[in-house]
Amino acid sequence: MAVGFLYNEFMDNEGIIVPEGFKNSICFGQTGSGKTTGYILPNIQKRLELGHAIIAFDFKGNLHSHIKILAKEAGRLADVVEIGPLWGHKINILDKIATKDIESWYRSLFGHSSKYGYWEIAACNLLKTLYGIERFLFHANGILGQICHYCDGVEPLTQTFVYPSFSSIGAALNLTILKTLFANFQTMSRYLIFILENHSLRDVDRHYLLSLLNDMEQYQPFLNRYAKLKDNEDGEEHGNYGVISCLMNTIQDGINCEAINTGFFDIQEMVTEKKIIIIYADTLGDNISRLLNERIFKFLIRRTIFLKEIQPVSIFIDEAHKILTPNTLPEVSLCRENCFEYIMSVQDRILLENTLGVDKVNEMMVNIAHQVSFKNDNISACVNLETFHYKTLGNYSRSGKAKPIFFKKDQMRQVVVEYQRNLCVFDRFSDRAQEEGYLVHDVEKMGDSIAIYIDRDGGAEEIKIYDKELLEKKHLKLISHKQPHYDKVSSVKENIKVNDAELKSALKEFISLITKEFTKFKENMHEDHKKELSYIWKEIEDIQKNLEKYNK
Repeated sequence: MAVGFLYNEFMDNEGIIVPEGFKNSICFGQTGSGKTTGYILPNIQKRLELGHAIIAFDFKGNLHSHIKILAKEAGRLADVVEIGPLWGHKINILDKIATKDIESWYRSLFGHSSKYGYWEIAACNLLKTLYGIERFLFHANGILGQICHYCDGVEPLTQTFVYPSFSSIGAALNLTILKTLFANFQTMSRYLIFILENHSLRDVDRHYLLSLLNDMEQYQPFLNRYAKLKDNEDGEEHGNYGVISCLMNTIQDGINCEAINTGFFDIQEMVTEKKIIIIYADTLGDNISRLLNERIFKFLIRRTIFLKEIQPVSIFIDEAHKILTPNTLPEVSLCRENCFEYIMSVQDRILLENTLGVDKVNEMMVNIAHQVSFKNDNISACVNLETFHYKTLGNYSRSGKAKPIFFKKDQMRQVVVEYQRNLCVFDRFSDRAQEEGYLVHDVEKMGDSIAIYIDRDGGAEEIKIYDKELLEKKHLKLISHKQPHYDKVSSVKENIKVNDAELKSALKEFISLITKEFTKFKENMHEDHKKELSYIWKEIEDIQKNLEKYNK
């Protein structure tokens, strides 16, 4: 029996179109009964026409092509953003995440009935500790970079500290890197204390440093526990290695997925811009897909606090039991106030109960105003329904027939070819000409940078792909860290006033080296490259200023 405030507002002449109102909807039905073509796709089409931002989780690996056709028909193909494939949009799923949200997500991975025991609790504490330390180092070095502009004797540490990601945390689970991380933390902490005691800082900077140090006190017990790990797993250290192994196994999907370890968590900006976000859940895996949905959910329920205008958002989940957690159950009051909705489907209610528990499912169903079912052996009124025939659930149930949406294979091929051509996917990720073909990501081989090339006749071929732009950026960093001539830039600055002969010689060598390195970039330098090399230009400007003083 369905629970909740159900409405029979589906119009016969429109099939199953969920009324706009942000009251949420769910559809039950066995495989092949019409959930995707008769329920999900028609409602995506309607929301596109209404101008909603769309977030769709693609578990089957083919929903994306259907959405692209619908987006093109609505004149919105350029709004489509993919997260998951190697050529898709990159985010850092941990960017600016609250520590408590990491813990709630980690707990949700073990289900309502599983024991959240010693190993899981210890692994979660280690995850929070590593996240906290890496975030501390990133922010601390950043503020030092600001302080050094007005405070003589203060410099950032020479190491490069990145904002924590699953990839960086996974790397830190290597014993050598773990010890280095802890050593960097201790060095940074002592350095901040020294600066606070020996330098006059602006109040805002002083308070920020004090806040950073205060926040890190909670992690000290865990630092003491893991800082003395030895290179073997014997004796008293065996348990600590067990915790590390437990954490590694749990976040492995996140470590291996390049799509969620780079950049920023800018989905909120994409939602504001009414983007159509397709999330390749088959690539991310269930655990990471849940975290991504949780982050989206938390943003949507809070956005009225910091946004003057909010865009309507529709979230489509074709396998709801794989995404929902007790922390992300839709509530009508929150959804209506913040203008977002969940439109979901699942084969059977029992799948939700296995994931969330009976009580949580009952709670959720109260907050889903529109409930419908195709053929379903566990709903007596729906046992004998024919394909695409449905019943609304509730006190005033009625029957109807969906208006399914189908597309031909050639339609799907053409729109994917057009989409990848518009994004210059082949220019950036392959040395092969696109012609009339397109790339399909291979979940099993994406870790080896292997994709499948589909030609216009449907022939398939594995090809190697790589992010050329990213490789160039990494090459630039390698040059800046390894090439000895960059050290000579500083040498020229220090010896600029020695004498004419030495000056001319040093400048000649400097100009030769700089010209050689930058000639290949001067024609078409990417903005990111300019940022990477900005410090070099600063060195040049400093030398020019010293030259002017010297000539005087």
